[in-house]
Amino acid sequence: MSAILFAGYDRWRTVYRCPRGCLAAEVTKATAAARLDGAGPTDPSVALDRIAVGPARRLGRVASAARGVGVLCHADPVTVTWRHLPAPAREIAVAAAEAVEAAGVRDQEAYETSVGRLAGAERSGLVLGAVVRLLLEETHPDGLAGDDVRQVLERCVRSAAGWRPDVDPHVVLVLLAGALGVYDPGDDDAPPDPAAVARHAPLLVADLLAVTGRPLDNYLTAAFAEIERTERHD
Repeated sequence: MSAILFAGYDRWRTVYRCPRGCLAAEVTKATAAARLDGAGPTDPSVALDRIAVGPARRLGRVASAARGVGVLCHADPVTVTWRHLPAPAREIAVAAAEAVEAAGVRDQEAYETSVGRLAGAERSGLVLGAVVRLLLEETHPDGLAGDDVRQVLERCVRSAAGWRPDVDPHVVLVLLAGALGVYDPGDDDAPPDPAAVARHAPLLVADLLAVTGRPLDNYLTAAFAEIERTERHD
Protein backbone atom coordinates (compact mmCIF):
# COMPACT_ATOMS: atom_id res chain seq x y z
CA MET A 1 0.00 0.00 0.00
CA SER A 2 1.29 3.41 -0.89
CA ALA A 3 2.45 5.64 1.94
CA ILE A 4 0.76 8.57 0.19
CA LEU A 5 -2.98 8.65 0.77
CA PHE A 6 -4.03 11.26 -1.81
CA ALA A 7 -1.44 11.20 -4.60
CA GLY A 8 -3.09 12.21 -7.87
CA TYR A 9 -6.56 12.27 -6.33
CA ASP A 10 -8.79 15.34 -6.76
CA ARG A 11 -12.43 14.29 -6.57
CA TRP A 12 -12.89 13.23 -2.94
CA ARG A 13 -13.63 16.73 -1.58
CA THR A 14 -16.91 16.97 -3.49
CA VAL A 15 -18.55 14.38 -1.21
CA TYR A 16 -18.34 16.51 1.91
CA ARG A 17 -20.79 19.35 1.43
CA CYS A 18 -23.16 19.96 4.29
CA PRO A 19 -26.83 20.98 3.88
CA ARG A 20 -25.77 24.63 4.26
CA GLY A 21 -23.46 24.32 1.27
CA CYS A 22 -20.16 24.67 3.11
CA LEU A 23 -17.33 22.22 2.91
CA ALA A 24 -17.32 19.88 5.88
CA ALA A 25 -13.64 20.65 6.30
CA GLU A 26 -11.46 23.46 5.06
CA VAL A 27 -7.72 23.60 5.53
CA THR A 28 -6.25 27.07 5.64
CA LYS A 29 -2.66 26.13 6.40
CA ALA A 30 -0.67 22.93 5.85
CA THR A 31 0.74 21.31 8.97
CA ALA A 32 2.20 17.94 9.72
CA ALA A 33 -0.21 15.74 11.67
CA ALA A 34 1.15 13.57 14.45
CA ARG A 35 2.77 10.31 13.38
CA LEU A 36 1.85 7.76 15.97
CA ASP A 37 3.62 4.69 14.66
CA GLY A 38 6.51 5.49 16.97
CA ALA A 39 7.25 5.23 20.63
CA GLY A 40 6.34 6.64 23.97
CA PRO A 41 7.99 7.28 27.29
CA THR A 42 8.42 4.24 29.48
CA ASP A 43 6.86 5.87 32.55
CA PRO A 44 3.63 7.86 32.03
CA SER A 45 4.14 9.88 35.21
CA VAL A 46 7.63 10.91 34.10
CA ALA A 47 6.28 11.85 30.68
CA LEU A 48 3.53 13.97 32.17
CA ASP A 49 6.06 15.82 34.27
CA ARG A 50 8.13 16.41 31.15
CA ILE A 51 5.12 17.66 29.21
CA ALA A 52 4.15 19.96 32.07
CA VAL A 53 7.47 21.84 31.97
CA GLY A 54 6.37 25.44 31.48
CA PRO A 55 2.79 24.27 32.28
CA ALA A 56 0.21 25.87 30.05
CA ARG A 57 2.74 27.82 28.06
CA ARG A 58 4.31 25.01 26.06
CA LEU A 59 1.18 23.02 25.26
CA GLY A 60 -0.89 26.16 24.93
CA ARG A 61 1.38 27.31 22.11
CA VAL A 62 0.98 24.01 20.31
CA ALA A 63 -2.80 24.08 20.45
CA SER A 64 -3.13 27.78 19.71
CA ALA A 65 -0.83 27.60 16.71
CA ALA A 66 -2.85 24.76 15.23
CA ARG A 67 -6.35 26.09 15.90
CA GLY A 68 -6.53 27.90 12.57
CA VAL A 69 -5.57 24.82 10.58
CA GLY A 70 -8.72 22.74 10.47
CA VAL A 71 -12.10 24.45 10.22
CA LEU A 72 -14.84 22.00 11.15
CA CYS A 73 -18.35 22.12 9.79
CA HIS A 74 -20.79 22.26 12.71
CA ALA A 75 -23.93 21.89 10.66
CA ASP A 76 -26.21 18.92 11.14
CA PRO A 77 -24.46 15.54 10.67
CA VAL A 78 -24.01 14.44 7.08
CA THR A 79 -24.11 10.80 6.06
CA VAL A 80 -20.65 9.94 4.76
CA THR A 81 -19.87 6.71 2.92
CA TRP A 82 -16.24 7.64 2.12
CA ARG A 83 -16.73 5.97 -1.28
CA HIS A 84 -14.92 8.75 -3.12
CA LEU A 85 -11.79 8.59 -1.01
CA PRO A 86 -8.80 6.82 -2.53
CA ALA A 87 -8.72 3.19 -1.43
CA PRO A 88 -6.04 3.45 1.32
CA ALA A 89 -7.77 6.43 2.95
CA ARG A 90 -11.20 4.84 2.57
CA GLU A 91 -10.00 1.70 4.35
CA ILE A 92 -8.78 3.77 7.29
CA ALA A 93 -11.96 5.87 7.44
CA VAL A 94 -14.29 2.89 7.47
CA ALA A 95 -12.25 0.92 10.00
CA ALA A 96 -11.84 3.96 12.27
CA ALA A 97 -15.55 4.79 12.16
CA GLU A 98 -16.49 1.21 12.97
CA ALA A 99 -13.95 0.98 15.79
CA VAL A 100 -15.10 4.21 17.41
CA GLU A 101 -18.72 3.17 17.09
CA ALA A 102 -17.91 -0.20 18.69
CA ALA A 103 -16.07 1.58 21.49
CA GLY A 104 -19.11 3.74 22.12
CA VAL A 105 -21.34 0.73 22.68
CA ARG A 106 -18.58 -1.46 24.18
CA ASP A 107 -18.93 -4.19 21.55
CA GLN A 108 -15.84 -6.35 22.06
CA GLU A 109 -16.19 -8.47 18.93
CA ALA A 110 -16.81 -5.59 16.57
CA TYR A 111 -14.01 -3.60 18.19
CA GLU A 112 -11.45 -6.37 17.76
CA THR A 113 -12.37 -6.78 14.11
CA SER A 114 -12.13 -3.06 13.38
CA VAL A 115 -8.86 -2.42 15.23
CA GLY A 116 -7.34 -5.41 13.46
CA ARG A 117 -8.05 -3.68 10.17
CA LEU A 118 -6.67 -0.42 11.49
CA ALA A 119 -3.46 -2.10 12.61
CA GLY A 120 -2.92 -3.40 9.09
CA ALA A 121 -3.66 -0.09 7.38
CA GLU A 122 -0.58 1.99 6.66
CA ARG A 123 -0.81 5.57 7.96
CA SER A 124 -3.82 4.86 10.15
CA GLY A 125 -1.80 6.27 13.05
CA LEU A 126 -1.31 9.50 11.14
CA VAL A 127 -5.04 9.88 10.52
CA LEU A 128 -6.05 8.99 14.08
CA GLY A 129 -3.39 11.33 15.44
CA ALA A 130 -4.83 14.20 13.42
CA VAL A 131 -8.33 13.39 14.70
CA VAL A 132 -7.11 13.33 18.32
CA ARG A 133 -5.39 16.69 17.85
CA LEU A 134 -8.52 18.28 16.38
CA LEU A 135 -10.58 16.96 19.28
CA LEU A 136 -8.08 18.22 21.85
CA GLU A 137 -8.05 21.64 20.23
CA GLU A 138 -11.82 21.86 20.35
CA THR A 139 -12.16 20.61 23.92
CA HIS A 140 -9.30 22.82 25.16
CA PRO A 141 -9.42 26.01 23.08
CA ASP A 142 -6.97 27.82 25.38
CA GLY A 143 -4.35 25.08 25.20
CA LEU A 144 -3.47 22.26 27.58
CA ALA A 145 -1.29 22.18 30.66
CA GLY A 146 0.11 18.98 32.14
CA ASP A 147 -2.89 18.69 34.45
CA ASP A 148 -5.24 18.82 31.48
CA VAL A 149 -3.37 16.01 29.77
CA ARG A 150 -3.46 13.98 32.98
CA GLN A 151 -7.20 14.50 33.28
CA VAL A 152 -7.87 13.33 29.72
CA LEU A 153 -5.58 10.34 30.22
CA GLU A 154 -7.19 9.27 33.48
CA ARG A 155 -10.74 9.74 32.20
CA CYS A 156 -10.09 7.69 29.07
CA VAL A 157 -8.33 4.86 30.90
CA ARG A 158 -10.94 4.72 33.67
CA SER A 159 -13.78 4.60 31.17
CA ALA A 160 -12.14 1.97 28.96
CA ALA A 161 -11.05 -0.26 31.82
CA GLY A 162 -14.65 -1.30 32.45
CA TRP A 163 -14.72 -3.28 29.22
CA ARG A 164 -11.09 -3.28 28.01
CA PRO A 165 -9.05 -4.51 31.00
CA ASP A 166 -5.94 -4.56 28.81
CA VAL A 167 -6.01 -0.77 28.29
CA ASP A 168 -2.49 0.60 28.75
CA PRO A 169 -2.16 4.17 30.13
CA HIS A 170 1.28 4.42 28.56
CA VAL A 171 -0.08 3.92 25.04
CA VAL A 172 -2.86 6.46 25.62
CA LEU A 173 -0.23 8.92 26.82
CA VAL A 174 1.82 8.32 23.66
CA LEU A 175 -1.27 9.14 21.59
CA LEU A 176 -1.88 12.35 23.50
CA ALA A 177 1.73 13.52 23.43
CA GLY A 178 2.10 12.63 19.75
CA ALA A 179 -1.06 14.49 18.79
CA LEU A 180 0.16 17.56 20.67
CA GLY A 181 3.55 17.48 18.99
CA VAL A 182 5.53 17.23 22.23
CA TYR A 183 6.57 13.60 21.90
CA ASP A 184 10.03 12.49 20.84
CA PRO A 185 10.10 8.84 19.69
CA GLY A 186 13.85 8.74 20.19
CA ASP A 187 13.42 8.88 23.96
CA ASP A 188 11.67 5.53 24.24
CA ASP A 189 13.35 2.11 24.32
CA ALA A 190 10.07 0.18 24.03
CA PRO A 191 7.65 1.97 21.71
CA PRO A 192 4.07 0.74 21.26
CA ASP A 193 3.70 -1.12 18.00
CA PRO A 194 1.06 -0.22 15.39
CA ALA A 195 -1.28 -2.87 16.79
CA ALA A 196 -1.16 -1.27 20.26
CA VAL A 197 -1.77 2.16 18.76
CA ALA A 198 -4.74 0.82 16.78
CA ARG A 199 -6.20 -0.82 19.90
CA HIS A 200 -6.05 2.38 21.94
CA ALA A 201 -6.63 5.28 19.54
CA PRO A 202 -10.36 4.58 19.01
CA LEU A 203 -10.83 4.47 22.79
CA LEU A 204 -9.32 7.93 23.10
CA VAL A 205 -11.27 9.28 20.15
CA ALA A 206 -14.55 7.89 21.53
CA ASP A 207 -13.84 9.45 24.92
CA LEU A 208 -13.13 12.88 23.42
CA LEU A 209 -16.14 12.68 21.09
CA ALA A 210 -18.37 12.17 24.14
CA VAL A 211 -17.21 15.59 25.33
CA THR A 212 -17.80 17.42 22.04
CA GLY A 213 -21.11 15.75 21.24
CA ARG A 214 -20.31 15.92 17.53
CA PRO A 215 -19.99 13.06 15.03
CA LEU A 216 -16.66 11.50 14.13
CA ASP A 217 -17.26 12.16 10.41
CA ASN A 218 -16.57 15.88 10.89
CA TYR A 219 -13.16 15.26 12.43
CA LEU A 220 -12.18 12.51 10.01
CA THR A 221 -13.05 14.77 7.10
CA ALA A 222 -10.96 17.61 8.51
CA ALA A 223 -8.07 15.24 9.21
CA PHE A 224 -8.09 13.85 5.66
CA ALA A 225 -8.28 17.35 4.19
CA GLU A 226 -5.28 18.44 6.22
CA ILE A 227 -3.25 15.35 5.34
CA GLU A 228 -4.06 15.70 1.65
CA ARG A 229 -3.01 19.33 1.64
CA THR A 230 0.23 18.50 3.45
CA GLU A 231 1.03 15.74 0.96
CA ARG A 232 0.40 18.04 -1.99
CA HIS A 233 2.83 20.60 -0.59
CA ASP A 234 5.59 18.11 0.23
